[in-house]
Amino acid sequence: MNDISVKLVTINRVEVSSDLHYARVYLTPFGKDKNRVMRHIRKASGFIRTRIAHSMDLRITPELHFIYDNAFEDGMRVLKKIDEISKQK
Repeated sequence: MNDISVKLVTINRVEVSSDLHYARVYLTPFGKDKNRVMRHIRKASGFIRTRIAHSMDLRITPELHFIYDNAFEDGMRVLKKIDEISKQK
């Protein structure tokens, strides 16, 4: 995507339904305004789906559902707590 507001995004996981009609895309946007980035990505889902259809030889291109994944932030919080605990010893 050429959208400047969607620069730093990590796709963490993709779950595709067994019939290939739907795909849940778990991603983490980085930056200050994560909600805006998620809105832009959801708005561009048709464009992204078209690009996938052209680049892959699939009979069905799944409908994409983008889901905010905070696993990275949770991991950073856990590491910070571990550092705090180790400094106390």
